[in-house]
Amino acid sequence: MVTMTRRVLLLLSALSICLALTGCGGSSPFAGEWETDIEATKASFHAAMQKQVERMKESEDESERMAAGMMQSMLGSMVDQMSESMRATMSINADGTYRVVDARDTTTEGTWSEQGGQIVMLEGEEERARGSIEGGKLVMLPNISEADAEGFPVEDLRLVFTKAE
Repeated sequence: MVTMTRRVLLLLSALSICLALTGCGGSSPFAGEWETDIEATKASFHAAMQKQVERMKESEDESERMAAGMMQSMLGSMVDQMSESMRATMSINADGTYRVVDARDTTTEGTWSEQGGQIVMLEGEEERARGSIEGGKLVMLPNISEADAEGFPVEDLRLVFTKAE
């Protein structure tokens, strides 16, 4: 059984990975300065964590079901506490590079390209995230392997950014 702490750390890791991804050219809608939309990102994390709680409640493992009850009661406060670590600024440059600075002042840099209306962000040769503009916001989907996710519904995670003013 994966501990609740491990799952929370996985979420934070997913956030860091997602924040590490961006970049492309001049007239692209992706180019510019972006900052985390905390409320929209929190809603996404809350929904993903709620889905995990529901999966745990259906487990045949009694300890997993008990953990689901505890996690359910703490879900809102867990997401609220995580929200400060979700803050980041992202510069998507016209030259195909990006730079993300997170709440801990950790900087991640890489390259990006636009493919089929989506931004694809790379760190080295590894794809870190994909995103699209939805309702004027940049919505990023992290690229997290099933092994790293350990059953957590990362497919439901969305990191949402708004253009910085």
